[in-house]
Amino acid sequence: MKNIFTIAVVLALLFGIYAWFYARSPEKAAENHAPAFSKAIVEIGGREISVEIADEPDEQVQGLSGREGLPENEGMLFVFERPGFYKFWMKGMRFALDLVWIGADWKIVGVSRNVPPESYPGAILPPARAQYVLELDAGLAAKYGLKPGDNVILKP
Repeated sequence: MKNIFTIAVVLALLFGIYAWFYARSPEKAAENHAPAFSKAIVEIGGREISVEIADEPDEQVQGLSGREGLPENEGMLFVFERPGFYKFWMKGMRFALDLVWIGADWKIVGVSRNVPPESYPGAILPPARAQYVLELDAGLAAKYGLKPGDNVILKP
């Protein structure tokens, strides 16, 4: 009877150790602490695009990295407190993007087309101060005819 109790305690300890290490693995930690992006609609180039809003530092660092792709009618909108020359990089990206740089007045100030993941560790800068950056699947800026001066409308 004593041996069965000892075996049960050892198994329980091993299971506990396994569960503790599994819960603390980097993959699980990333899943448990992934940013919770809010959502909105952006009207741009005559199209409505569903966007995830990245307005917190942890959301902006995560961005779209690690994802396999982005549907045509979806994107990510980065929101900054004030206009500036914000650097973007493609760390952890698995697909190319178009970056649409938007000023404080909600007009496009520039478009960086077809930015490949291989551009990392280089950084992409806007041609003018931007307060918002819309990331789209590569090729959509051309398909939608997006250009500097175009209006962008944010719909909650």
